[in-house]
Amino acid sequence: MSEDKIIISFDDEKPAHKDEKIIIDVGEPEKIITENRKTIPEINLNNLKLNSFFKDNCSLCSFSTSQMTFPSGVENGFGDNFSIDLKDVFLNSLLENNLYIIASSKSGNIYFIDRKNGMLSDKKFIDKESFEKTGFVYHNEIFINSLNSIYKIVLADKSSNLSLQKIYDAADNFIIWSNLNYYAGKIIFVEFSRDLKTACLRIIDYDNYELIYEFKFKVEKYVSDSVTIGKNNLLLLFDNKILIVDLLNQNTKFLNLNFNCSEESFVLFLNNKFYFNNSSNDLLYIEMDVYSGKVNFSGISSSIINSIAGFEDNIFIGNSNGWDVYKANGTLLFSFDDTTDNKIESLNKNILAVSKQNRIVFHNLNRFQEAEGFTLSTGPYIYKNDIVASVKISFDGIFVLTKNGLLRVFNNDKLNLNI
Repeated sequence: MSEDKIIISFDDEKPAHKDEKIIIDVGEPEKIITENRKTIPEINLNNLKLNSFFKDNCSLCSFSTSQMTFPSGVENGFGDNFSIDLKDVFLNSLLENNLYIIASSKSGNIYFIDRKNGMLSDKKFIDKESFEKTGFVYHNEIFINSLNSIYKIVLADKSSNLSLQKIYDAADNFIIWSNLNYYAGKIIFVEFSRDLKTACLRIIDYDNYELIYEFKFKVEKYVSDSVTIGKNNLLLLFDNKILIVDLLNQNTKFLNLNFNCSEESFVLFLNNKFYFNNSSNDLLYIEMDVYSGKVNFSGISSSIINSIAGFEDNIFIGNSNGWDVYKANGTLLFSFDDTTDNKIESLNKNILAVSKQNRIVFHNLNRFQEAEGFTLSTGPYIYKNDIVASVKISFDGIFVLTKNGLLRVFNNDKLNLNI
């Protein structure tokens, strides 16, 4: 296709043929008919030991190691593998192992969806629990955290029933505030007590679940739910400070900032640098190779920042009017302008997944002007004011979950036949 063509499709538009893409081109658009192949690519996951985290990795980069490619050109496109309506409310992120896509809900349900056929393999309900944060998967072993407890999902073999094993309860007057993270045989999380205005960093052993380390500190207004790990360090934003813990030596220090952190503060660790934005929407960083306690300006500023992501020396910023990609030295590579918020959900080296309320758009990172989008809650799945809750770019599909429980799975092998 020509270099000045962009492909964008949305399910709620009404093209002349079912599933037809909408094509914006400098010339006459081609009339296309689509053949949607439902089969999942033959990828053997049985022997893979998958890891899965909030924002895809321990460093919160939203980067997936999946090798899935963008189906470039008008002849190819993204297609549906399957859709399933879970009819529940989800505030956290999807997890995966080699058998299941795992979703845990606000109402205390844990869903295990067969990643090959989209069938609900199992469902567990835990009374008086709410799953609002994200656990993790390490070597296919699943850990889920509610506000009160941490559970391990036990699966002896493929034919066995899934069972829940409670491995940890929050301390009195505290709730489990953060998503779980993992480092070198340790499970890491933060508890918080509003009454006591106190947070507690806790580290428990991955194998026997015994408490290894804890550190309590006072919180006046805000403590992040995102524990970032990189270069043997743990970093956590709260109030106007960063808590930094040397995980090898268990040394703890605070770095003072000249602004107050909030829910609009986003973080990631990339190339030995801990990045975060301030209230002026400047992207800042501290260098962890040789820690000096100095806060540096990356050279990157944006309109209202709603997400950040990255891989190698590429930094992606989602904002109030599109998204941008920069090199780590602050050089702007590409800017996508839009009239609405673009939130970066996930990416690999080939695909950038961006949400816009209840729409998901896949951008081609090898050809920036090429994209394909879908409206998620359509047809039998109509939820007013629904939004995207989680996106996971995986080996055999892209899994997209909405807040109201619609899970749609896309592959990259839909064939568009030109006639």
